Amino acid sequence: RGINAEYGRCLVKNKNMIAGGGAPETELSIKLSQYAATLSGVESHCIKAFAESLEIVPFTLAENAGLSPINIVTELRNRHTLGEVFAGINVKKSCITNI
Repeated sequence: RGINAEYGRCLVKNKNMIAGGGAPETELSIKLSQYAATLSGVESHCIKAFAESLEIVPFTLAENAGLSPINIVTELRNRHTLGEVFAGINVKKSCITNI
């Protein structure tokens, strides 16, 4: 009850909400990978590795939901590449939707 009340109070106070379902991690991973491609040397490798590590969030979410993580993360990445920045894993519907 305390967590839900605090969550509701923050929403009323700030009026901001971030998408879920692995959407922010996927979008950030894609943007960081694009940025890493513009760099060279050690910086490029570090940023690329960090970008790849962010994909563990949607992978784990899909795996814990009993979905095929490889297929889901691939589809999620494709949707984000096509411009659907709010696309995320909808665990209740077992698919990717606009979260």
